[in-house]
Parts: sequence; structure tokens; C-alpha cells
Amino acid sequence: MKLRAVSGIMLTLLLIGMLTLTFNIHPVKSEPMGEVLFFDDFSDELWTEQHWTVELGNFEVINGEYFTQTPIGEESYAAVNNLNFIDGIIEVKLRFTDAVGFQAWIFFRHTGIFQTHTPDIQLHRYSFYVSAEYDWVAFGNGTWGKPLGGLNYPIDLNVDYTLRVEVSGYTFTGFVNEEEVLSVTDSNYLYTSGRVGLAARRADVFFDNFAVRSLPSPPVGGKAIPINKAINKLELQTPWIWLSTIVLPLVATVVYVKLKKKKR
Repeated sequence: MKLRAVSGIMLTLLLIGMLTLTFNIHPVKSEPMGEVLFFDDFSDELWTEQHWTVELGNFEVINGEYFTQTPIGEESYAAVNNLNFIDGIIEVKLRFTDAVGFQAWIFFRHTGIFQTHTPDIQLHRYSFYVSAEYDWVAFGNGTWGKPLGGLNYPIDLNVDYTLRVEVSGYTFTGFVNEEEVLSVTDSNYLYTSGRVGLAARRADVFFDNFAVRSLPSPPVGGKAIPINKAINKLELQTPWIWLSTIVLPLVATVVYVKLKKKKR
């Protein structure tokens, strides 16, 4: 009886080991967020001053946030130092605190000049805009009047919004509070690389938690096979593969041989 039981256990373990190696079962995971290239939570005013340049208008650190007060007809720009942006992910939290909230934006691949009412030929940048006054979200290749694409989206005053831009080649995808709201492609292939930063026009804006990351790396290794929701939550990794395919079958075989000799 004991011999039959051990034989059954050994067979089961061998089958589990074979299935594990064959299907390489592991949980389905979301893609990594990419390498952090730059991050500022504006908790250290001196650090921010050393790593940003206010190119136009005004920006200052107030209570752990980056604040700009930009009057009507004016623009403010702050750019990250020593970061040449090509592809990647840019994210920031912002909040309009004035009575209008005309425009605030993330700019990227900027190689032009920083100047209010700059002629289009000198802009040389892409931007991801939001406007509380017009409840509007858009991508632009220069000015507000020349968007690559835009749509109506409710933006309220005195409310925090997290903006994220994913830039891959000449396709740009915009998110608001983790919701994808807009995706555009620049068919003119205007700008390949440049500076990255924050800007506002006719608005009082608080910015926080500014991050620049590389695009996620493609998954490495065998294909994940979801058996069901329960198995997907398990971590069947290399130690288990060794245990199930080599160690346990070997132990079971030794026990089986000893019991068989003892029976004789």
C-alpha cells in the first residue's frame, strides 16, 4: 500500500514538473514604468533652483509645490537642466488657483526660444495643454492656435489633476488622472529632441511631483499563460521549478527504491 502511495506521489510530482517547464507558468504582470530620468517633488527649494531654469516669467517653490503666477498676455516657462528629451513619459500634478485658469502645459522636445507671443517659426516644441477656462485638452506643435488635436474635457479650478504624456516617435498620448484622453501623431515629423518643462499663460498654477521616465522595456522571458485568476496571483518562479522538477522527484525516487528493497 505504501509503495503504491509513493508511486502516485512521484508520478504527480513528475507531471507537475513537466507542466511547469513546458508552460512556464507565472503571473501576468503590468509592464514596468521605465527608468526614472528626472524627478522633483519640490520639497527642497535649493535642489529645484539647481536643476531648473526659469526661462521666462516666474516660478517659485511654495510649500513643496512649484508655483507660477502669470498675468494676462504673459507666459511663464521653466525647463529642466541638462536633459535632452527624445522619447519617454512625462508626468506632473497641477492645480489652477486663479479665477480664470487659461492655460498650463507640459512642453517637450523644445529647441526654440522662450518668449511671449513667439512667432511659430521660432517655437520648435511640442506641448500638452489643459485649460480650465475652456475645459479643453490638446497637443500642440507650437501655439495654442495650432493644435495637433484636442477635445473638451472638464478642468475645474482648485482641483488637482495629474497629467501624463507618453511620447513614442511622433505619436503622443495624453492622460488625465490615469485616463487616456487623447492620442495624436505628427505627420510632419517636426522636432526630434529637445528640452522639457512646464509652462503657463494667464493663470496661477501649482505644479507638483514632476517626473520624466524612459518608456517601459518590453517583457523578457517566456510567455505568461494565465490559467485562471487564482493562479495568476501566485509567484511560481525559478526555486519552485527546481524543486518540482529535480529535487522532489529525486527524493521520491530514492524513497521508492528503498521501500521496494525493503519489501523484497
